[in-house]
Amino acid sequence: MRLKVQSELNLPVGKAWERLLDPNHLVAISAPLVRFEGLLPDHWEVGVAYEYHLRILGRRFKEPHRIEFREVSKAHHRIQTEESGGLIRSWLHCFTLESIGESRCLYTDSLNIDAGPFTLGVWTFAQALYRHRHRRWKRLIRVAAS
Repeated sequence: MRLKVQSELNLPVGKAWERLLDPNHLVAISAPLVRFEGLLPDHWEVGVAYEYHLRILGRRFKEPHRIEFREVSKAHHRIQTEESGGLIRSWLHCFTLESIGESRCLYTDSLNIDAGPFTLGVWTFAQALYRHRHRRWKRLIRVAAS
């Protein structure tokens, strides 16, 4: 099942790209809905699989969530991951940034989710999570600018 969430950010595409590459940024925009348990790398690397236990709405899941970075393209401002774990058979995620002026960019999360018979429920949660993450990112930008 496909999902796409887009937001205009008051941030130049280069600065947004730097944040997208920072694992701590993922943690900041996901909280408090999702928390990652485990050591974060300094930066994401293509071909490396990272495993974390997730706390979703305070509940810790037994099986780890696996994230493998398939592409990190600075030239196209695009990151593609393949994820799985728990109820999720496949979570294909593409993050893209597109410049829409000197100080603004368009941020897009595109996903394709397969969780078997649980796909609709997982998709519904993903919809809420990604809208939350976009709101958090905008809020963090406002706070940093003030």
